[in-house]
Amino acid sequence: MENLRILIADDHSAVRILLRNILESVPDWSVCGEAENGKSAVALAGRLHPDVIVMDVVMPESNGLEATREVLRSDRQARVILTTLHEIPSFVDEARRVGACGCFFKTESGRHLIPAVRVAAQRKPFFTPDDLEYPEIH
Repeated sequence: MENLRILIADDHSAVRILLRNILESVPDWSVCGEAENGKSAVALAGRLHPDVIVMDVVMPESNGLEATREVLRSDRQARVILTTLHEIPSFVDEARRVGACGCFFKTESGRHLIPAVRVAAQRKPFFTPDDLEYPEIH
C-alpha cells in the first residue's frame, strides 16, 4: 500500500501525537492532517481528501459520529475509522449507522490501529477483531 495518506481527528493532542507516531512508523504512510474537533475534521477531509480518516467519537464542535456523517455526505468514497475511549455498548451499531468503515476502542490502538487502517484502505469493513488482518509472526 504505497503513499497512504491519513487524517487524524482527536481533541487530545497527546493522542494525536501517539497515533501519528504509530501510523508513520509504517513505510509509505503519512499523516496528511490533524483535526482537534469534528468541524475541522470535516473541513480538512474536504480539502485534503485523505485515503483514511481515524476519528474520535467524543470531540467538541461536532462529535465524531456527526462529523463522519458530514464527511460521507460530501464524499461517499471516504473511509472513516471511529475510535473511542468510552465503553459505549452501542458503539459498533452507531459506527455502522453513520457509515464508518470500522471502529475500535482506543485502549486497543496499539494492537488494532495499523491493521484497521490497512483493512480500511483496502475498502473492506471491520467491526470485530476477526475482520482485521494481522501479520503472521514467525
